[in-house]
Amino acid sequence: MPESNTSLKKILEFLPIAVVVSNFDTGNIIWVNSRDLQLAGASSPDQLVGHNLLEFLNPDEHGIALRDIALVAQGQSPPPVTYHLRKLDGGSADVQITSIPVRFEGERAMLSVCADVTEQQRARRAIAESEERYRTLVESSPSGVAVVLDTEETVYANHVFREMLGATSADAVIGRPLRAYVHPDDLKMIREGRKRVLQTRESIPPRPVRLTRLDGEAITVSAQTAFVMWDGERATQTTLQIEDTAR
Repeated sequence: MPESNTSLKKILEFLPIAVVVSNFDTGNIIWVNSRDLQLAGASSPDQLVGHNLLEFLNPDEHGIALRDIALVAQGQSPPPVTYHLRKLDGGSADVQITSIPVRFEGERAMLSVCADVTEQQRARRAIAESEERYRTLVESSPSGVAVVLDTEETVYANHVFREMLGATSADAVIGRPLRAYVHPDDLKMIREGRKRVLQTRESIPPRPVRLTRLDGEAITVSAQTAFVMWDGERATQTTLQIEDTAR
């Protein structure tokens, strides 16, 4: 990092991301670049310089901010943290902040790089809400439901499917591969069907499939498989019902 204050400011001003320099001891803002003005809803540096960093954060985030300020003061660079920024114009934004120690105007200070992640956070919240609705729906389903990734790892199993396998907890099924509960004689058929679903995104109509319960007993179920996205990854969702002749 250049020792020249003028050179440092020039570099920081041309960065395509918001930057704020603050005092370790007081937490007050010393300098901001123009990107930071936009992010904070300010029109001039005077509206930000001299103010305390905590003024722009929710009270429940102050503890985290103070902890990281202390770490930077010790010469460390803590992992990025996402805060809910309160703008001067009354708006808000989700901001991911990464801070490091620097020399500024001959004194030790904290330089924080601030990235606006509002849209990403909104998307994550939407996905989380969607998954919660999904879980509520399938947990109330009278059919067994299992979600399996492209890698054959089981990432979701509702209580009906767990009961089919004789599992007393989700941990007994989640994380396990297909071969752990699909009967060996049907494994090739299941794999070929899933490959087709993942490639074409077309569903497979109900068909009989043999499963192996945790106690070793074989059961026959009717299984219908469809394509889904799970946490951004390709996966299949299989709906299962025990056939009348099973067990």
